[in-house]
Amino acid sequence: MEVESFEDEGIAKLLNDELVSIKVDREERPNVDKVILRKVKEACEIKKEMLVKNGTFAIERLSEALSTSSDSGKLTNDVSDEALRLC
Repeated sequence: MEVESFEDEGIAKLLNDELVSIKVDREERPNVDKVILRKVKEACEIKKEMLVKNGTFAIERLSEALSTSSDSGKLTNDVSDEALRLC
């Protein structure tokens, strides 16, 4: 990661401004590597669950909005504003 990440000035700046980057030798410290990988995996699962939940919610709300406004063929301003707010 070090070469790929720090070659790009924008990514390097973001990493340096927001994080304390450390390098772990996976062969010398497999215990540390295992903890880091487990935490990353947990974070990905949480994000995935959140994305699925929010996506389902958005689809349900848009479906409701479309069915309530199907007579006119258009979304009313208050329905589309509410859908955007909820997303």
